[in-house]
Amino acid sequence: MSQLLKFRGLDYKNYELNLKQKLFCDGYLKTKGDSISAVEGAGYKVNGNRKLASSIASENLTKPNICAYLNLKLKEYGFDDGFVEKQLLFLINQFSNLRVKLSAIDTYYKLKGKYAPNKLDINRRDGLDDLSDEELTKLAFGEDYEPFMKFKAQQKAERETKST
Repeated sequence: MSQLLKFRGLDYKNYELNLKQKLFCDGYLKTKGDSISAVEGAGYKVNGNRKLASSIASENLTKPNICAYLNLKLKEYGFDDGFVEKQLLFLINQFSNLRVKLSAIDTYYKLKGKYAPNKLDINRRDGLDDLSDEELTKLAFGEDYEPFMKFKAQQKAERETKST
């Protein structure tokens, strides 16, 4: 029977981790996000195959119970929204690296929703409403307008001959 670690996540839901998942999470945190080392350290049988280890790590990091445990531990370590905001403010207030400062300001605005979303104005007038059918046809067919008009005239002539 395998051991299960039961815990309550930050979302107040109950979760469980098996021993291998817990070892993966602890290794992931200890190595500061080195997921391949975390997989190998947790005892997954990858036999040095880094692609397989990467695949297992990727799968693990999408599992809700593993994400909940990692978030809980990060919060315990003090790595939360408040911490990130303090670091971001530090970067914004520094003057030694203006590229970093600009990137931090950009990130801050994105996080705070300060950028206007891309809007599509469905009421926009492109001037097409004022064009005649012939002008719209010319616009749509470009260089092929003359051959298209000849073809339409032939079709019309054929219809008229059939109806008489």
